[in-house]
Amino acid sequence: MSTLAIRVLEAGTMGAAPDAPRPSPRIGDAVAIGTARAGRKGYAFEGVVVARRRRALNTSIVVRREHAGFCVDLALRLHAHDVRARSARSGASGAAPMACVCRP
Repeated sequence: MSTLAIRVLEAGTMGAAPDAPRPSPRIGDAVAIGTARAGRKGYAFEGVVVARRRRALNTSIVVRREHAGFCVDLALRLHAHDVRARSARSGASGAAPMACVCRP
């Protein structure tokens, strides 16, 4: 059985210490998300956190990356250091919100 793992690659928040532990990523952070299986970690999705919502013990984040001219969004739910994929959707770069850095 494999579980999802998340790693903050670069903190985009101003004033954040680069080596400070981050329990959950913030908007603007570059993250890598992948599966951990049998002691090996393979990061398959890298992007930038574009949305974050906190409700009680759950934190939801949306990670966006550009792939072949399209923006791909991956929505995740963080709960007690456990990451579960909720949904993944893709949209044309022209229909993406203004926060997307995708090029037409």
